[in-house]
Amino acid sequence: MSSSDMRFRALVAGIGLLLGVGMLLRALAGEDEPALSESLRCLREAKFFSLGPVGRGGATPPEARALRTILARGDSAARLEAEFSGGGSETRAYILAGLKLAKSDRFVVRAREAEGMEGKVQVITGDVVRRLRMSEVVAMIRELTELPPVVERHPNAR
Repeated sequence: MSSSDMRFRALVAGIGLLLGVGMLLRALAGEDEPALSESLRCLREAKFFSLGPVGRGGATPPEARALRTILARGDSAARLEAEFSGGGSETRAYILAGLKLAKSDRFVVRAREAEGMEGKVQVITGDVVRRLRMSEVVAMIRELTELPPVVERHPNAR
């Protein structure tokens, strides 16, 4: 076997190896797609808005956990932006919070748009449920700098 044949075989083997590694990386990157899809679905179906612990147990709501999952991705702002027009006021509130935390330029545009919306947002703080105008919720989100820590259940909960 000549040296050119050996180089050709090594080149073919190298290309095959690179293709295999590329396919493996794509497969691994796709593993979080179900989690992303479930998180987006959770936000679309939101019935209330709360980023911190709620209820007697003081647990972080699933929507806030879903927002964390989405924000952990590099393309979170684009994913959230694509969901803004669908869903109710609560969904839009979560998306605005996500755009703010992702430091997206689209936050300013979408916040102005949301401030003019007619609907009210059902907001839960602890055990208290309030219906706020979207402009009030946008004002709260403008002050947001980070998500509160995830709480499984408050230690004093019964």
